[in-house]
Amino acid sequence: LVARLKRDFPDESFLLVRYGDHQPDFATSLIEPSLDEVEGYLARFEEWNDDLGLAEGGSLVGMIRFWQGRAAASETDFERALEHARRARDRRVEAEILRRWALVIDQGPTPSEEGIRRLAAVLEQSHGDRKVEIGVTRARAGLDAMRGRFDVAREHVAHARVMARELGDQVALAAV
Repeated sequence: LVARLKRDFPDESFLLVRYGDHQPDFATSLIEPSLDEVEGYLARFEEWNDDLGLAEGGSLVGMIRFWQGRAAASETDFERALEHARRARDRRVEAEILRRWALVIDQGPTPSEEGIRRLAAVLEQSHGDRKVEIGVTRARAGLDAMRGRFDVAREHVAHARVMARELGDQVALAAV
């Protein structure tokens, strides 16, 4: 597949994901140019004092780094992006960054107890956004399970499913 994509689209960058086990599978050489490109746009947004562009671009850089297996580095990107989203006064982008950050806390190298504290901080910053609450609750389930608190983890999963159903959020429901 990679050889065919390179042949058919020589100037494009691709991220390949296997959906069966939800683990990203990519060729670093194919994703690096897209990271460089986004970072180039960030420099322009910086010149233009475009906080919304910096928030969205910074969040994308954070996700790319996360997909590259660099979760700890991606958290710095999310922190910076969140500050720009706040300056831009865009709650939608702020909430999206917080949801992504919750995923990174859960799936990255953060020890579970620290991750639980950090998820609480993410939730406090969410302005009551229910989609952020779903993401934090799902992530909390994973961290509680890591600590052997399986009953608590199941309660978090059940709560996240209820919230996702209430919102009609099929993507969040599938992720729980």
